[in-house]
Amino acid sequence: MINEIFYVTGRGGSISEGLGVFLRDRAKQISGISLSNQFLATRFEDQLSEIVKHFERIERERIPVIANSYGAYLLLNSLIGLPQLRTKVLLLSPVVGILVSKIGYFKPPHKARIPIALADKNLLKPEHLAIFVGRLDYQCDLEALGQIAEKLAADRFSVIEGQGHMIDPQIVKVAVDAFLAENMIETTTT
Repeated sequence: MINEIFYVTGRGGSISEGLGVFLRDRAKQISGISLSNQFLATRFEDQLSEIVKHFERIERERIPVIANSYGAYLLLNSLIGLPQLRTKVLLLSPVVGILVSKIGYFKPPHKARIPIALADKNLLKPEHLAIFVGRLDYQCDLEALGQIAEKLAADRFSVIEGQGHMIDPQIVKVAVDAFLAENMIETTTT
């Protein structure tokens, strides 16, 4: 068991529910940000600042970061213009790009920030970056995410066949356990 995981939830999520419950069995402490309605009502820049203010401690204590859905999108945006984040990051079902589907039209705010930052080399890959997304994810433009993964040289980019935005919990557990095992090995050897 590792000491701590920093978890940024998806919209309406809580670090003490859903994936947070599973993560509690993997770490002595779960910290992070729940994307509550109150949090989401703040300005986009304030949301990013709230995430960034944790980076110094995350790096100092080598805390692995897991971000889900819209939380993954905010985390990517919060890295723009900063030095490389010296820890490992796992993005699950990140919301990126514009997508029109039978379910609706999805366009995250400030959608151009990440592509511009990548083109300007102003968005640096964290020390280790793993990304998992379902092939049928209706909230993620897989082509846009593939470009992000390629430009950041993600250590792992997995598109999971037959899965949508809500990846099967058993698959998520396997992905998280593999990610955390990598962290545990590196933490004990450094």
